[in-house]
Amino acid sequence: MAVSSTEEDPVAAAFSVFRFWLDCRRTQRELAAFSERDLADLGLARSDVTRVTVVRAAR
Repeated sequence: MAVSSTEEDPVAAAFSVFRFWLDCRRTQRELAAFSERDLADLGLARSDVTRVTVVRAAR
């Protein structure tokens, strides 16, 4: 029987978690490079970066 969903395939599930982590790290690095003014233009503070990173990657 072929596995049709990621919930049933542990390798696909692990890869999905790894991709999520990579997306979070990439976004976090990009936002960390922004100046305080650039972040303020986006409506963010430096302390919002981690929260925004997880929310963005979850989409």
